[in-house]
Amino acid sequence: MADQFNNLGVEDSLGNRTTVIELTELGAASVLPFSTRQGRIETNRTETANYSITADDSIVLANPSPNTAVTFTLPAAVKDARYTVVRIDNDGTSTVTIATADAGTIDGAATLALAVSSATKHGVTLYCDGTNWWTTS
Repeated sequence: MADQFNNLGVEDSLGNRTTVIELTELGAASVLPFSTRQGRIETNRTETANYSITADDSIVLANPSPNTAVTFTLPAAVKDARYTVVRIDNDGTSTVTIATADAGTIDGAATLALAVSSATKHGVTLYCDGTNWWTTS
């Protein structure tokens, strides 16, 4: 959470606060390249070509060049794994596909395509039940 001094900090269950990053140099519109979820630091990265998502990734931004097809491959299925893939290009000529690394499926299908500007599949969070992946957003 950011405090009144624009410092990003972490607070434990006893209310002890540790400053992680001083934001005074960043400005109000800055977006930090990480966040936290369930105590885990989440990183984001932008990829422009085929990419194999790793256990260290949390949020992957897809920004393919015009007229290209890119595939983002999820890691092997691990129960409770969660990743978010967001398509940030708007050219309409490229394709972004999410695939699995093993025999698992994504919502029952072999792959998932992210549309250019569709509100329902422009970005998606994928959750693994240990065998298959399910979209949660």
